[in-house]
Amino acid sequence: MLAKNHRLSDRKIIAKLFRLKKVFWGELLFLKSAPSKEEDSKIAFLVGKKFEPSAARRNYLKRILRAQTQKLLPRIKTGHNIIIGVHNPKHWAELSRSAWTKAVARDLTAILKLAKLKK
Repeated sequence: MLAKNHRLSDRKIIAKLFRLKKVFWGELLFLKSAPSKEEDSKIAFLVGKKFEPSAARRNYLKRILRAQTQKLLPRIKTGHNIIIGVHNPKHWAELSRSAWTKAVARDLTAILKLAKLKK
């Protein structure tokens, strides 16, 4: 679980982030970010109903995303609002469930580098 100071829960900020046209795409994940006035980076996770109708699986995917982000948090630049979401169900279907964690870690590292958010 991310610490409260790293959770992005303000709906207005999330809506603003979604209006941004700059998106960083990985094989499994996408990332949108914008600078914020706060010292800590805040992160929200998105797994839509269109991607996965089952709430249990959506929550499982979000737990994986949070756990991998928690590991990378010390290496993420501060002062940004970030949305990390999943896309491309075909790639997810090709992976076994046990391989999801490694694939997410690899993809998350790659898109953070693309977005220049990794220290």
